Formats: sequence, C-alpha cells, structure tokens
Amino acid sequence: MNQRAPWRKANYQKNIARIVSPKAQRLNLELAEEMLMMRDEVVNQALNYIRDSQRANIFRYYQSLDEERVRYYIEVLYNHLIGSVRNGDRSLMISFAQFLANVRFSEGVKKSELCTALNVTGQVITDLLKQNRKLQKMQLLVHDYIILAL
Repeated sequence: MNQRAPWRKANYQKNIARIVSPKAQRLNLELAEEMLMMRDEVVNQALNYIRDSQRANIFRYYQSLDEERVRYYIEVLYNHLIGSVRNGDRSLMISFAQFLANVRFSEGVKKSELCTALNVTGQVITDLLKQNRKLQKMQLLVHDYIILAL
C-alpha cells in the first residue's frame, strides 16, 4: 500500500494543476475562439481568391455560381473546421470531406477543382492565423489542425 501512495500523490498533483490552469491544457479551444473571431476576414479572403476573374479557368464551377452560394460553401467548410479544432478531432473533417466530395462530384465538379478550392481555402486560413499575434506560439497547432485536416 505504501508504494501506491507516491503514484496517487503524483496523479493528484497533475489533476490539480490541470484544474488550476486549464488554458495551458486546451490550446485548441483558444485557437477555435480566435478562428471564430476571424471568420468574416477568412471567408472574404477565400471568396475573393476563388471568385477572382483571373482564376476563372481554375475554378469554373465556383465561378458559375452566384457569390452568396460560394460564400455559404466556404462558411460551412470553415465552421466544420472550427468544430474539428474545438473538439480536437480531425476525423470530423475527414467525414465532412467525404460528404463534400460526393455532393460536388454529383454536381459535376472535377476532382482537381475541388481539391484546389480546398487547398486554397486552407492556405488562406493558415496564412491569416499565422499573422494573428495571439497565435504566434501556436504555429504547430495551426499546422496540425488546419493543414493536416484539409
């Protein structure tokens, strides 16, 4: 019984430390909160990139849609990404990407166009998050949750 006491004490101290400083343990929540605050800026930049007339040959499908519909698609993607970050579960994005691919392919979107749109959106998100001063110490977390998820 005496040999378990140090182990229990160590676990107790770890649990107390987690309670006292939950922020240090849940950086993903901090990242998700910043992502929420940056939503309009991110969506607008991704939208402007995809809808730019100079890229009409790359994003033919998205150019053919009205702007509000493309904005809605970007917002849905971004909201799923925020949920994935908040929950710390990238599998949410994998499931969403599979669903998204099936829907877009049924609408006639080419695989290359969909992949490029997702990559561009991910790059815009990553670039803006890396510019955020509050997230400077979370660059690896940004990479793990955004780049790897998309």
